[in-house]
Amino acid sequence: MRRQISIHLTLLLTVLAVGTLVAAINTSADAERRRDRGVRTEIVGGSDVPDGVFPFAAAIGTVGGSGGIGRVYCGGSLIAPSYVLTAAHCVHGEAPGEVAVVVGQTELGTNQGVQRGVTAIAIHPGHNSRTGLNDLAVLTLAQPVDGIAPVTLVGFNDGSFDSAGTWLKIVGWGDTRLGKSTAFSPRLQQRDLAVVDDSTCAREWRKQTGRKYIVASETLCTTGKSHGTGDSGGPIFTSAAGANIQVSLTSTAFGGDSKRKIANYGPQLSSPGIRSFITSIAGV
Repeated sequence: MRRQISIHLTLLLTVLAVGTLVAAINTSADAERRRDRGVRTEIVGGSDVPDGVFPFAAAIGTVGGSGGIGRVYCGGSLIAPSYVLTAAHCVHGEAPGEVAVVVGQTELGTNQGVQRGVTAIAIHPGHNSRTGLNDLAVLTLAQPVDGIAPVTLVGFNDGSFDSAGTWLKIVGWGDTRLGKSTAFSPRLQQRDLAVVDDSTCAREWRKQTGRKYIVASETLCTTGKSHGTGDSGGPIFTSAAGANIQVSLTSTAFGGDSKRKIANYGPQLSSPGIRSFITSIAGV
């Protein structure tokens, strides 16, 4: 009897040990997933960006072992020599010393562009992770980026690019097959997408999220089939009249389901409350 009890106790302790190990592994995986935030850059059906065409596009990632950029997990844009704009959820909970940025590197992993550390992270005070409103943050770089022209931000209350059907452009690195396989692109990809009218935006928002409201004056919706939940923080802009003008950024998305009319619900940068926040930090 004592032997049977001993055997049962040994088996129980073994099961508990294995369970503890599995729990620890799952906890570690969960922590890594939280670190990733589900972010995977996804420009689906895009095309290669030639070197030097959109040098203001920024890749945001972990700090590598050599102090440079490690794993890239979000996008951003250079809006002033010392400042990069990205999505708030990309850097929420991160310490500045944990984040690195590379600007002007069309092909990741090459010696193109410049890498910078981050000394400060300013998240919009109205950011609401539950509703996705005001999903933007400004990163202060450790040193200015010289020789690369920042993107021009849309002006206060400038509705020139908010009309339904207006064509804009999205850029990013990563999974070109919408998660069906690991097909991340080391080269910056581009694709055109169109602005969606406010009423459709609100209707689809309610349908997809179950939430009853969306603030149209602070949100810009764009068409689907171009990207999914990734490319967070990357610029949405127009290249009209020879200038690159950023009007939104990749924020809240619903995969790349072709049946969905909207892929992105991003902050409308012309909104006074959003635009003034950026100006207060970056001076632009």
